[in-house]
Amino acid sequence: MTAFDRISRDNPNLLLPYADIFANHAISNTPHILIQKYTASIGIKIENASPGTYENDILVKLRNVGKSTFKSRKLNTYSTKIDSYLHIQKTFNNEDKYLHGWDIDQYWFAPLGRLFGISEKQVDDLATDIILSDWKIKTDGRYISEPRDIFKKRS
Repeated sequence: MTAFDRISRDNPNLLLPYADIFANHAISNTPHILIQKYTASIGIKIENASPGTYENDILVKLRNVGKSTFKSRKLNTYSTKIDSYLHIQKTFNNEDKYLHGWDIDQYWFAPLGRLFGISEKQVDDLATDIILSDWKIKTDGRYISEPRDIFKKRS
């Protein structure tokens, strides 16, 4: 898709015979957001080069690919905290424990939590739930060795 996007920048008329294919991939729930965004972008460039390629309703859908239908909320990043939807619904098992490793919590979970307005602990809970429930990783809560552990042994 990256190559097609580049072609659509330089010479979108080359892709005009495939306009319906790009629109279809963009708006028919293709299960990958990057494919949707690229194909929508390509479709819009084709439309700009050849007006009337798409019906108006298709063009509106192309322009809305990747845009949330939810209202945006202004939050104070440092003081506003919310519960994740799984924590509100209490649909995960927070009794299971999984030790994520050296730096996952402070360098990955904390910034990710700040991004979504949830605590580092909730990100940890959600990641643990995915690892244990979805990926079916078996653990007793103890640390599982990882490749970086060789550096501990050498220092």
